[in-house]
This record gives sequence, C-alpha cells and structure tokens, in this order.
Amino acid sequence: MIMTSPKELSPEKLRKVFEGIATHYPSVPVIFVSNKTLKFKRLRDEGLNLTFMAFDDLTHGETWSKLLKMVATPYTLFAPDITYFTDDVNLERLVRVLSENRNVMIAGGSQKNQRGEWDNSCRQVQFRNWTAYFEDGYHYSFNDCIRCDVLLGPFVAKTKELQDLGIDEKLHFGAFQDIFWRLKLKHPEKVVASCPDVMFDIYEREVPDEKYDALAQKWDVKKWVESNGQVRWYGCRRGGHARDSKSSCGIPATGLAVPPCDLENLADIVKFIMKECENAGVYCQLNAGTLLGAVKFKKVLPWERDADIYFLSENYTAIQKLRPRFEAAGYKFDDRKGTECCTDGRKTSGIFVIYGNGWGVDFYGRPRLESEMLVADGQQPTKVMFAGQWVTATRNPGLSSRNRYGPNMYHHVEHWAVVGNANGDALYKSGVWIKCSRPGHTGCLDQFRTDGDLQFSDYFMT
Repeated sequence: MIMTSPKELSPEKLRKVFEGIATHYPSVPVIFVSNKTLKFKRLRDEGLNLTFMAFDDLTHGETWSKLLKMVATPYTLFAPDITYFTDDVNLERLVRVLSENRNVMIAGGSQKNQRGEWDNSCRQVQFRNWTAYFEDGYHYSFNDCIRCDVLLGPFVAKTKELQDLGIDEKLHFGAFQDIFWRLKLKHPEKVVASCPDVMFDIYEREVPDEKYDALAQKWDVKKWVESNGQVRWYGCRRGGHARDSKSSCGIPATGLAVPPCDLENLADIVKFIMKECENAGVYCQLNAGTLLGAVKFKKVLPWERDADIYFLSENYTAIQKLRPRFEAAGYKFDDRKGTECCTDGRKTSGIFVIYGNGWGVDFYGRPRLESEMLVADGQQPTKVMFAGQWVTATRNPGLSSRNRYGPNMYHHVEHWAVVGNANGDALYKSGVWIKCSRPGHTGCLDQFRTDGDLQFSDYFMT
C-alpha cells in the first residue's frame, strides 16, 4: 500500500488511519509519503507495518514512480489523501475482482469526502476537438462493479502491469489521470473498474487549473470539461490558464479544427464590437463566414480563420471615437482607410481592423445596411444568436448565407484560404474535408461528418 495524507490531517488523526490499516490488514506493508515537516517520531510504533519516506523536490509523477518501483507485492493500493481506514475499505473484494478478471488492471471504489458527500468515483472521458470531456455514468457492469475510464479516488492495481506501463515522471501533477488516459487511448483492452460498495474516506482538494497544465500540454488538450460543467482552459483562453496570455493557440495545421479556446477568443472580439456598436447607436452587422457561423452553429465556425463585420460608412467617425473603449479592453484598433464620397449621395468604404489574442476582425464600411433599412421602415433589425449573445445581422440571415455560399451551404467546407480559393467570394465545393495533416489528432476535421452541427456540440458527441 502506498499512501499520502493531507497536511490538514493532524498526527493524532493520522495515527488512527495507520491503526485502522493495522487492524484490518496487519500483514500489508505500508509506504507513507509526506514532506519533511511532518513529525515522524510521533507516529512511529513497532506494531504498525510502516515505512516512512519524505520527498520535498520530486514531481508528482516522479514520486509515485519511485514508490511503485519499490513494491514487490502482486497488487498495490494507491491511497492519496486518505482520512480514515475502516472495514469499508474491502481490499479483498478489489483483489478478487483483479484476480478473477484477466483484463481488469485497476479496480477502485467509491469515495466520501470531508463533507460527507459520496461519489462512485467513476468517470468516462472522451477526447474530441482539442477537448477532454468527462461524464458521469457507466456503459456496463460486472461483478457489481462498473467499468470506467477514470477513477477519482484511491485504487488497487496489478503491480507488474502498472510497472510495465510506467508512471510519467515528468508530470508535476496529474500522473494518475495520465495513466487512465493512456489505458483508454493506447490500451483499450485493459479495464478500469469501480466497485462502489468499497468506500474510501478521502480529503477532496480543489485543483487549480495550472496544476494540470503539463498534462494538458502532453495530450494537446486546450479545453477540459468536468462532469459538473466546470471548464478549464489551457494555452490561450482569455480568463483561463494561459502559458502566454499575449499569444493565441495559433492557427492550426491543415485539416485541423481551430482549438475551442481560440474560437472563444474570436467570439469575444466579435461580441465586443457588436455590443459597442449597439451602445453607440451605430449600425453594424455580421457578414460572410461570421454570419454563416451564426446561421449554422450559433457561434464561430469550428474551422474559422478570421471574422467579418460591416458598418454603415456614415458612422465612420462615430466608430473612430470608440478607439479608447477598444484599447481599454485590450484590443488593438487599426484605422486603415477613411470614407469616400459618394454612392447615391452616401459615403462609402472605410476600413478598421480590430486585433486581439492572435485574431484580426475586418470591419468594413458600406453605404447601406439592411439593418439600417429595416429601422427606417419602422421595423426591428434582425438579430441572430452568436456565442450566447444576440447580435445584428442581415434582414434574412438564412437567405443571405445561401445566396453567398450557394446550394448545400449546410454541408461543411473549410475556410477559402485553406481549400485554395483566391478569395472568399469564390464558389465552394461543400461536403469535403481536406486530409488531416496530423492523423489521429483529436482536432482532425475528417473525423467528423461533413454535415450537421450537433457533432461539434459539447452535449452531442458521436
């Protein structure tokens, strides 16, 4: 047995944990790991089958790896942050499941935290579109145990098989998650199970996003969605854990979807522009692929490379006055070209480009906008849902997109610059993905059908 204990547990309570182990499993050797600040002398007792080890500088993965290499028993219990040890910890039950089922490599149980909240400790995980999605539930059971992808709490493993698999010593945190992920993706024949009638009392910690940063980098995960809806962002998301807050995730290689974190950043800029237009009383509306994204997905197209917004050229000066608002929000406001005169007595053109988080939004002036014409006729301008915000669009967004992109616009095709078109006005051949340049990557578009938006949703993954 290899165990650690939370620093919140006093030496007296820790002694009770050891006494519980000795009462129920007196012959089981225990390796206890802590830092050097713990007063070991107060815990030493000849009646307890304990080995104390103190590590200060080793990484999470390196520590567990060194300990695993010391184990000589056929099965190993990993018990981090355990707070009590009672007869609820039925190790015979877990060993029996491991010994009687050849493909089962790891077996755990349910857990109860310091607040008394019980959980079966079983999660499924799916990797798709740069994202790790965790979900409660199980697909099948055996021996009153349920099959899982990931266990949240302590577990028993077949020692030799885990030693052969190894623990990644480079990970400062998340070494157990890495084990489960490798088993799912690279060794699917190996089974992980939770037997919820076996229960561990544990100290449940809040894990800050940065703890999983190295793990997210290793697996190229940009978004991490917990089963309770909590979202962790890695690499580029404004407001999330960013390794370099001034840079974006970067435009991906050919055939890859844009990481969700970067799509959110682009959506933020678009929504900010549209809100500022509305607040200032100037006419702006979505255009081109940005409008198409709202029509098809109600957000940014998963393969987007830029964004396009039209404004009424007459409002050029009013938009210029918004520069301080954009700069205060962290965006660069580039005034490219003033208006010209005139088309049918109206000013024309005018160009701004708004930059932020690696994105550029083209902001073009037009002598007339359908939103302005609707208001002049006493009607409300048409609005579409875009990444959680209602924003102004053309009068008939579906028709505008169909006229722009032609038949089969609801079938998918990547950005014009990727498919080799000269510009965005060229005809597209929809329903065809470019071959992914990184086969097997979770962001490859060719793993998706070329029709339908639900497959890109967090809630409808196929």
